[in-house]
Amino acid sequence: MAIRERKPQVSPLRLKITLFIAGVGPLLAVGLWLQSKGFFS
Repeated sequence: MAIRERKPQVSPLRLKITLFIAGVGPLLAVGLWLQSKGFFS
């Protein structure tokens, strides 16, 4: 992961979207895994 690499063309909005996906992605994966295990049923 090249976090320290600064690219001028990357907008703050795109950065926020990237961080949002990075934060929510694992949660969705865990949620789907629990649902597949029948945790919510």
